[in-house]
Amino acid sequence: MSRSTRPDDTVSRLIDYAADIWVALKGIGRELDAWNARPAYGIISLNGVPSMTSATAPIDIPSDNCPAKVDWYDRLDTAIPHDRTQTNWSAEDDQGAASTAVSINPNLDQDSDDETATVVFLQGTGVFRVVATTPKGDGTDVRAQSGLYNIQPGAPAVGVITLEPA
Repeated sequence: MSRSTRPDDTVSRLIDYAADIWVALKGIGRELDAWNARPAYGIISLNGVPSMTSATAPIDIPSDNCPAKVDWYDRLDTAIPHDRTQTNWSAEDDQGAASTAVSINPNLDQDSDDETATVVFLQGTGVFRVVATTPKGDGTDVRAQSGLYNIQPGAPAVGVITLEPA
């Protein structure tokens, strides 16, 4: 029997191949963990109700200041802890310009548990959507937006969600 075909050499080569595969899989696993840990989308809630962007018409909402909250999720729909995100808030009108009907004030003193803000109504009528962004970790931002709201004094409060793909 030649030296290269001895059973000990075959077993040794198989162990080496298995070790190489194991190291490669661990590296792939680390890359997938890093990829998945980045925010992929967010859900905005107004007055505690998740906001839906599929509404065909603006949703009536009272002209009272109200809380807004955003929760960020990774690609596998796992909530990302709020201490790993930094949310920036804004409001837009129905054309995508900065809203004159409301302003968004981040609740910086309350963000230890969640990313919250207050929607401050500047007018008794008008339309707006709430927008939240957070860095994705690859140099781009993830954007979450609410549906379009129509300010109506005394209107029933209804929330709307926005899921923006990464």
